[in-house]
Formats: sequence, structure tokens, C-alpha cells
Amino acid sequence: MPSSNEKTLILKKAIASSMVSKVISLVYQIISLPLLLSFLGAEGFGLYSTLVALFGWVFLISGGINPGVTRIIARNNITAISGRFIRTAKKINLGLISFVIIVFALFYLFSDSPKIYLFSYNHVFTMLLFCLPIIYYSLTDSIRQGMGEQHYNNLWASLATFISIIFIYLLSFSEFSTEFAIHIVIVVTYLPILVSKLLNTFYLNRNKTVNLINYNVGKRKPTFRLYKVLTFITLSNLLIQVSVIVNKSVVMVTMASFSLIDTAKLELVFRFFMLAGTFFATIQQPLWPIITQAIKSKNNTWVEKTRNKLFVSFLLYSIVLMAFVVLFGELAFKLWSNGEFHFSKLELSLMSIYFITIALNQACIVMLMGYGVFTFIGKALIIESIVLVVLIYSNLFDSSVAGIMVAMIVARISTSSIILFLGVKRRDFHNAK
Repeated sequence: MPSSNEKTLILKKAIASSMVSKVISLVYQIISLPLLLSFLGAEGFGLYSTLVALFGWVFLISGGINPGVTRIIARNNITAISGRFIRTAKKINLGLISFVIIVFALFYLFSDSPKIYLFSYNHVFTMLLFCLPIIYYSLTDSIRQGMGEQHYNNLWASLATFISIIFIYLLSFSEFSTEFAIHIVIVVTYLPILVSKLLNTFYLNRNKTVNLINYNVGKRKPTFRLYKVLTFITLSNLLIQVSVIVNKSVVMVTMASFSLIDTAKLELVFRFFMLAGTFFATIQQPLWPIITQAIKSKNNTWVEKTRNKLFVSFLLYSIVLMAFVVLFGELAFKLWSNGEFHFSKLELSLMSIYFITIALNQACIVMLMGYGVFTFIGKALIIESIVLVVLIYSNLFDSSVAGIMVAMIVARISTSSIILFLGVKRRDFHNAK
């Protein structure tokens, strides 16, 4: 079990490499949005963004089981036990990937429609071609994260993002039909990610006793008990992931049915949240496994100090960002979108308020992940998603960016914000005993 100094060193390495990754990601998000708007057009960009949002449901495959693998390795390191869990996770992932392929094949063979919702089968097939192997080899990221090697994941992600930046920049000198342009954007976005996952897996296999390329690894076969444990962990994590996917996919699909241009505008809002939230992700990814280790070793003083610093830093960051958005957001977003979109003061204020709720929720989630109560987090976020869906489809709010933002704020502050905060207080009380 790592000492307090080793935990601090692991955290520093992860944060340093994560900062490099996030800076490159920041450059990617800033540059890619205006370039893609120019390359695809506002409606094409809205269509592509909706497709990516809906594919979040496919990425639930890795989003469910992989955090469970991280948690197991964080507790046991690379041992015979964790090795068996890894092999079981591989089989579960392959089974779920096979299921997705079968469902798509059935749609293609027996559906009379030339499209799936707004998307051609060719677009969906291209996404599956890259996303499914990315999902499988993402297990490597979870293994490294559990081992305290998040910095390797960050560096490979940085390389993939940098290559995508170059490709997307080159696209600005080309001109294609919207149909073919979406294919190209999918390739230049996801191919570098796939290559980076393969390389990360190759180097992990070369240096560790883990193998994701060779399917038949180890002499002992996974037992039914391992499948049962990992399935339970998967379902717990899926609750968290589903809530995120529901929130964005429902919002994007709702907007797409009215206007693809407004959908593109809403995608800018979500990209802003993602960009601003890189600070939270930089801290969260390496921190929660270390909190898990500290709780297991009864290092309650370190846990308490970490919790206090976490809440204060997240809150202060969100307040500073709120002030910036209200004062300068109108000009900033206009420049970012090459003049395509204009945001009112009301929309900017609502975005700022929602981001504060993101900050407070993320602080709670990091602590609760450290305590290992993934199911509790998932239930809280699922309740928020259910309330959001009800609010949107009850027509209580306008089908506009401002109306959607109000619905999102009401759904969050009335559900998950309260539940998660009380959950942290309760776990802190029990841990202090």
C-alpha cells in the first residue's frame, strides 16, 4: 500500500501530465469548433454533434465496467485476483460489443427506413467501426489508473488529440458534401484515439503481466462469482454514466427535432462546460483511487483535509468563471463560433449558474467515488435525469437554449445537488468513527 508521500507523488505526476493533456484538449476544443462549423456548416455540425451525443449510449459499455476494474486494482494492485477480474472484464466487454453489432445488423437488415433517426446507416457504421475497438482497448486506461499510472493515459491522449488538431486544420482547406464531410470528421476524430489506445495497450502488455491483445490469458478461467461481482459493479457505474448520457442525448435530440442550428448552439454550450470542467477532471481521475487507498489505510486526517480543499477549490473556480462568462461571454462565444451564434445575457447567466452546480456536484462525486459508493452516486444522478426528462417533455419550458438551461438547473438543484451533498456528510460521519 503506498505511503502518504507516495500517494502525493502519484497525484503530482498524474496532475502534471493531465495538465498537459488538458491544455492540448483545450486547444483542440477551441480550434475544432470554428473549423468544424466552417467545414460542416451550422446544420451539419448540429447533426454530427447529435450523432456523437447518441453514441454516448454505445460508450456505456466501457463506462460501466472499466471504473470497477480501476477500483479493484487500486485496492489490490496487479495480483492474481485483479488479473482474473481483468480477464473477466474483457469477456464482458466483448460480449456487450457483440450485442451492439448484432442490434445494428438487425436494424440494417429488417428496417425499411434508409436512416436511423436523422442519420444514414453509413454514418452509424463508420462510428461503430472506430468506437467499438476504442471501447475494448479503453480497459488499458482503467488498469493504468488503478495502478497509479494515469500519467501514461494522459500522454497518449495528448498525442491523439494533437494529431486530430492537425487533421481538422487541414480539413479547412477542403470542401465536400455534408454527407461525405461527416464521414471525414468521424475518421480524423476517432482514428487517432484508436491508434493511441492500441499503442498504450501494447506498451502495457510489454511491461506488465496484463494482456489485452491476446484473448486467452492466464490458466484460470473466470468463475461465475467474478462475472456476478463485475456485473454488479458495472450496473452501479452505469447508473452514473446513464444519467450523463440521458441528460445530453435527450436535450440534443429535443433540440434537433426543432432546429439543427439551435442544436449546434447548444453543442457549443456543452463544449464550454466540458472545457471549463477539465479542471475537475484533472483532479478527479487520479484523486479518487488515492482517496480509496487512504480510507482503507484509515488515514482519516488526510481524507478530511483533501475533502475541504476539494470543495473550496472547486467552488472558487466556478465563481471566478461565472464572473468571466457574465462579463465577457457574449463576445467570447461570438468569436469562438466565427460569428455564427449570439448569446443573450439571460443565456450567459443561466450557463454560469449551471456551472456552479457542476462544480459542487463534482466535488461530492470525487469524495463518494473514493468511498466506493458508486451506486449511491448513480441513483442520485438518475433521479436528476428522470426529473429533467419530465420537465422537458411536459412543455413547461421553451424549446430554446434558455428554456433547456432552466430545466437543467431546476432538475439538478432539486435532486442530485441535495442528495450528493448529504451523502458526503453521512460518509464523513461514519468514516470519522
